[in-house]
Amino acid sequence: LGIGGMPVAATREQPNRAGILIIDVSSGSVAQKSGIIVGDILFEFDGHPIKALTELQAAVAACTANSPVAIKLYRGTNVMAVTAQF
Repeated sequence: LGIGGMPVAATREQPNRAGILIIDVSSGSVAQKSGIIVGDILFEFDGHPIKALTELQAAVAACTANSPVAIKLYRGTNVMAVTAQF
């Protein structure tokens, strides 16, 4: 995917914002081409909730070549959907 991230837990104020906080996006990566930016919180990959980096790594490894994958993330207070092309 081409990101660096760290897990973030939900809080009382934001109970649904658990996922992976994007702290780095590699230049030319699938993530960059999909529009993912530093500060996004990735919480769903291919219809599956993501709460840990190991879950994301396993999901990415299971992708087939040239397949589009739906990714949901929080950008600020907005929910966004992007498509990654592997």
